[in-house]
Amino acid sequence: MRLHDLRPGSATLSLRAGVAMVAVQRRLGHSSIRVTSDIYTTVLAEVEREAAEATVAVVPRARQRVIPKPAADDEPAGKDGQKDDGDAGEAPDVPERDAA
Repeated sequence: MRLHDLRPGSATLSLRAGVAMVAVQRRLGHSSIRVTSDIYTTVLAEVEREAAEATVAVVPRARQRVIPKPAADDEPAGKDGQKDDGDAGEAPDVPERDAA
């Protein structure tokens, strides 16, 4: 690494660590924040993507509930000649109550 690379390297690492752009601009002595942001836009794109992914990670997700499909009228009959209704009358998603 050349001595000349230390300054932009420090700025890149600072931005990746979440340091505010204005703080990096002041440290580098740029005349405006636009100069700093124009030079380090590639770093900003990566930081923005990471920020978006971090935000998505904390958003609560709704549980997906599996709804059983209704039996089709054209299902073949079982051994006794009647349709197999599966667990007719039972609701597997509903917990049973105690009789107490």
